[in-house]
Amino acid sequence: MKHGKRILIGSLVLTILLIGVVFVASASANDSQKTLSEDEISGTTDSNDAQIPDIGPQIFESLKNDPNVLATKGQIPNYTTQVDKQNWLSKLDNSRVLLDKDTNMKLYLYPKGPVIGYSWDVNGYLEVNFYKGMNVTDSQINEIYNLINKRANEASVQEVPVVFYKNDFFKDEVSGYDSYYRPINGAIKVTGETGSSGTIGYAAKTSSGTKGYVTVQHLGTYVGYDMYQPVSDAAGSVSKISGHHADACFVPYSNVAAKIHIGGGSTANVYNYVKTIPNSGWVNWKVYISGAASGVKSGYIKGAGLTLTEGGGPYYNMVKTNYSSTNGDSGAPIYRILSGNYIVLGIHKGTFNGYKWFSPVSGINSDLGVLPIKA
Repeated sequence: MKHGKRILIGSLVLTILLIGVVFVASASANDSQKTLSEDEISGTTDSNDAQIPDIGPQIFESLKNDPNVLATKGQIPNYTTQVDKQNWLSKLDNSRVLLDKDTNMKLYLYPKGPVIGYSWDVNGYLEVNFYKGMNVTDSQINEIYNLINKRANEASVQEVPVVFYKNDFFKDEVSGYDSYYRPINGAIKVTGETGSSGTIGYAAKTSSGTKGYVTVQHLGTYVGYDMYQPVSDAAGSVSKISGHHADACFVPYSNVAAKIHIGGGSTANVYNYVKTIPNSGWVNWKVYISGAASGVKSGYIKGAGLTLTEGGGPYYNMVKTNYSSTNGDSGAPIYRILSGNYIVLGIHKGTFNGYKWFSPVSGINSDLGVLPIKA
């Protein structure tokens, strides 16, 4: 399963099956025979997250017989400890961010050029995907590699390992998010009175017990703003908007459920949430987003407890990640899966400086005075 940050060209998503397909089923607190400890809920125990496979030269050897591989370049270093592997993947992600900002790379992007996507791969290399309907010369591959390697050098990576693939465009299969749901749960489409749409984060309640749901404040822009789910069915009005600890708003609505939609109409119960202020201990947690436009995606936290000045900021104690998202995912729940249980961390804000940012539960509670409802 892919765990890298992917650059997508247009509205199409390049899907590459490297290891296998993971089917996510609905899970509840009752499904697990184990009661999670406080450490596991807050994330200090990470044994249930997927382990990063060993990284080394053998990876290139294993790709020699892949008919979709056009070329491999550079050297994959040998790392076996989780810390070393995480540090290496962070360097690859930094290389990718630097490449995003290089205007020369844009000359090779489809339709001007053959590149339909590039990303880092959990097996320890960068990958470039060429549209299989266009001819690619060795000279072009060398030019692109030299450009990538130049940026990787700035991220302290020498002879950056790159795999060049040929592939086709595929559309993501995202279903069930724009259906009508009552009770309302997290990770479904919501539309504002002006026609803009986003994703509901999670069911929440105030300290006095008033139920409702949370989404982004840049959708529900002012108190009294009417919301609809999915498009034209009334779903309450905004009663609270955030300040500078989150991009969020609260919509009172009695008919809500402590569930997250995970695609195709399936839902998972909200087992718990993390309400501590984000800190460096969050870095490299594996997290998930379930967005109305993108569906379920995963990635890793790259920074926590940060100040975001863009997008209406400053916002304090925010979190940046490398999961994939697109327009329409704003407000989507961000969560972890531990022992099959879904632990809410916050809601998606948007893309800034090459990363995906989210508002944590702590900031939402600080500004709005609401916490997620648990199943």
